Amino acid sequence: MFFFIDSFTLFQRLSEIARCWTRDEASKELQEANISLQNFPNLQDCAKKAIEAASEDELDVFHLTGMTSFVLQGLFSTLNYFFSENGINPDQSAGPESSTSVHNFELVFQRVAKKDEGKGGSTNTFSLWCLIPAVVFKGIVESAQSVILTSGTLAPLNTFSSELGIDFGSRLEARHIIDIKSQVD
Repeated sequence: MFFFIDSFTLFQRLSEIARCWTRDEASKELQEANISLQNFPNLQDCAKKAIEAASEDELDVFHLTGMTSFVLQGLFSTLNYFFSENGINPDQSAGPESSTSVHNFELVFQRVAKKDEGKGGSTNTFSLWCLIPAVVFKGIVESAQSVILTSGTLAPLNTFSSELGIDFGSRLEARHIIDIKSQVD
């Protein structure tokens, strides 16, 4: 069963409700909550101070609980990706307004009913989906001296390399390890 509200799509399946916003729509929603690219650094500084205060052992000072501190760190880590380079893939030379522009993020809210019959209620999840792995991998590459990726399923490596936005200096690729004729009946 599908409903359309305020030009957004609201999915409702039995016990689950989800709402997805594109990056532009998510930016508008965050701005309504006074979270924008312009004031994000100030908000981030406030969050860091609150998290630092929570880690101090002073009992007579009000501070965040451990779980709240953990959630706040995760939220600001995620928002940091959202606001980095305006959330647009840096390889898009045509610009963010181009029809070929790919937005890196979607903001998603999910409410799932608890399955325990006696308890009722629901679990809410607020997620930021990164749609382009190169956005996150870029930070890993910039902070590491070398990156070694191993897997039996990365073939073709050229495609994987382009998805991560990196050119691997050294590569070792095996065609196929299993001799199908002798090992598979």
